[in-house]
Amino acid sequence: MTAVDGAKDWVYVDDGSGLMDGSGPSGNQYVGLRVACRTLSLPAVGQTVTITGVVRKDTLTLSAPAIVNGVMKPQGAQLLVPTLYPRTQADIQIQ
Repeated sequence: MTAVDGAKDWVYVDDGSGLMDGSGPSGNQYVGLRVACRTLSLPAVGQTVTITGVVRKDTLTLSAPAIVNGVMKPQGAQLLVPTLYPRTQADIQIQ
């Protein structure tokens, strides 16, 4: 686990890609694959997890200018972000 967003709706898992989708506090972008966890218990940052789910591309609107994978994007830019959706709590295994 690399990050949990402030509203605790999303967590980020380091999948080795190094992707940064532009979300996260300015200057501290979330790195890794975005995982939807709105109704699930969240693992803690730093824990090693295995997560099973369905990946889809969600639209993310930047609330502030951000560097996204090395490119500066303006506030209001809409991005397609790969997001993993686990089906149940059993799809999140803490190692």
